[in-house]
Amino acid sequence: MVKIEKMSEKHIAQVAEIEESIFSVPWSQKAFKDSLELDNTAFYVAIEEEGVIGYCGVYKVMNSADITNVAVKKDKRKKGVAKQLLKEAIKDAKSEQIKEIMLEVRESNEAAIFLYEKIGFQSITKRKKYYKHPVEDAIIMLLKI
Repeated sequence: MVKIEKMSEKHIAQVAEIEESIFSVPWSQKAFKDSLELDNTAFYVAIEEEGVIGYCGVYKVMNSADITNVAVKKDKRKKGVAKQLLKEAIKDAKSEQIKEIMLEVRESNEAAIFLYEKIGFQSITKRKKYYKHPVEDAIIMLLKI
């Protein structure tokens, strides 16, 4: 069974390992550690018996929030883990009077776009050449809560 909890320093190495296995320009362990120390940041981890299998990061500013990263180990995908992580992040954002959540997603990441739309995010614009390695546009999505 998957358990969702707030990320702490003890999770950083496992989270960074997932990050490196998925993203072409991954965050370092130091970047995760530095982010955890900020008052306006929350990270959530999905945990099974073997450890961290996914994570989600959120930066909050005033009554708005940005999803910074969502990632699930490749062998644990299509099991609702990302959805659970996002639902927890949204629940916490609501409790903190956040009114909207934004995120960027690669235009080619159809699975993620489908999930975000299913949760209620809507595409609002595109950022040209936002991503590197490979260069690709980002779809900007917004969820009003």
